[in-house]
Amino acid sequence: MDAYWEFSHGIYEWMAGALLIEEAGGSLPAIDGKPFTWGNSGIIAGHEQLRAEIAKILAQ
Repeated sequence: MDAYWEFSHGIYEWMAGALLIEEAGGSLPAIDGKPFTWGNSGIIAGHEQLRAEIAKILAQ
């Protein structure tokens, strides 16, 4: 899988995966493009170009 997105308020459902991506040197912004932190309602994981495409689709 080259990219992944998750939208929910259940941060505990995807927090471990977010940590693995960050520890491996990847970036994991929130759905709104801001840095991943407590209170986010979703994430987009993947390389920059795919994250940008997913963000455009989700913004519609």
